[in-house]
Amino acid sequence: MIEFDATVCDGQGDFARDHTIDDAVLEMDLGWIQRVEPGTLNLKISIPSTKGPSGEALGATGIKVLDLNPSFTPHIYLDHSEIVGNTLSHRRTPGSKIGDGQFWRAKITKVDSAFEAKAYMLRRVDSGFRDRVELIADCHLRTTNGLKNGDKVALQVFCQTDTIESS
Repeated sequence: MIEFDATVCDGQGDFARDHTIDDAVLEMDLGWIQRVEPGTLNLKISIPSTKGPSGEALGATGIKVLDLNPSFTPHIYLDHSEIVGNTLSHRRTPGSKIGDGQFWRAKITKVDSAFEAKAYMLRRVDSGFRDRVELIADCHLRTTNGLKNGDKVALQVFCQTDTIESS
């Protein structure tokens, strides 16, 4: 498990507007969330306070350390072509994994609050973002839970081999 200190922030709005993840994708990982609400919650992570999968500081590459990382495998891995509107697909070469979707189970909690929700942290392989993560969930996290830009949150992200305690 990796724990992030993060702040709610605006994204580009691409997922709400251009990208779709079919609910059938969730059948690859039964028992977490059953459907995906359009849009994502964007978080800016604190790189200095975060340790990678092996306990190392994230450093200059930031969250990119998780791309195709065999010691932190996602719960769902999706070919780039299955993400409608995927803007990274144009950079692919034969055999490339650029733009493929990686989905890790995650729990988000708002600091100093009882709010907690299940989600997936989504990252496309070779995305240029090193300090931003996107969450997809079965509800619109921002409006349903009153989250706003600047809110401090804690994010736990789990790989396939992690045991996740019920909450």
